[in-house]
Amino acid sequence: MDKNSGVVTGCELSHTADTISIDDGYFCVRGRFLQEEGGSTINIEATTQNDIYCKVVCEIDLSQENTTSELKQVSYKVLSSSNSYPVLQQEDITAVGQGEIYQFELARFKVTEYGIEDFEDKRTYLDFNSIYSEIRRNIDAFLQRTNITTKEQIDALISDLKIYCDTAKEVLDGDVVMNLINLISNKADPIISKTITLQASNWVLNKETEKYEYTIEDSGITENHQVKGYGDFETKLVDGYTETYNGSFKIITTQLPEEEVSLDITIEKTVRKGGTQ
Repeated sequence: MDKNSGVVTGCELSHTADTISIDDGYFCVRGRFLQEEGGSTINIEATTQNDIYCKVVCEIDLSQENTTSELKQVSYKVLSSSNSYPVLQQEDITAVGQGEIYQFELARFKVTEYGIEDFEDKRTYLDFNSIYSEIRRNIDAFLQRTNITTKEQIDALISDLKIYCDTAKEVLDGDVVMNLINLISNKADPIISKTITLQASNWVLNKETEKYEYTIEDSGITENHQVKGYGDFETKLVDGYTETYNGSFKIITTQLPEEEVSLDITIEKTVRKGGTQ
């Protein structure tokens, strides 16, 4: 969820002079999905002192340990201050060992002698259309890089992933680190994706082919690598394609680009048949 927080559905807020209620629903705190089941009510007492500034938060506390019967790492809390609205504690709970507390604000209000006043709903909402669009874009880019075009190929990929995950689970006992290193080293080298920027002045006309070539030196590329364009590669270049060499690769087009152009490419290590490996 890219560390996002917000309401997914439900979790409506309501209040009286001395209570705040949260209805059934689902929400997300820093990428962690939570369900409010059965509704919750928070009691607020009026004050005879000066106005008290309050925030209602959902707090994630990773210093606690959940049990099979109790979710101890999540709770609703009321933060209060006599001077101004309290500052939220928002540590990085997505990185191991970096933080333990994250507070997601639901509402803020003042407590006076009459109870709750100036109530403000501070819930945010997750934009799932944007999230799904980003997921879809990443899936499309992956399928283009791997030349997967049919349902049968996708089913085969899913099957391979399941086998790989089952194998990973089998090596998680014993010497975990070395087992994982051995497992990874026995798999194919990963596909590297990156964006390159080509300057308009660096294209060279090949007089024999009457095409424009842009050469990029890269010592990490060998005869066992293959560089490919993906995404909007073909729309940015006229009849554009790539050629891979030992220590370099070329971008080739039939029409000279007049401006700087950025292209998405993949670098994949392959085993070439009929030659030296």
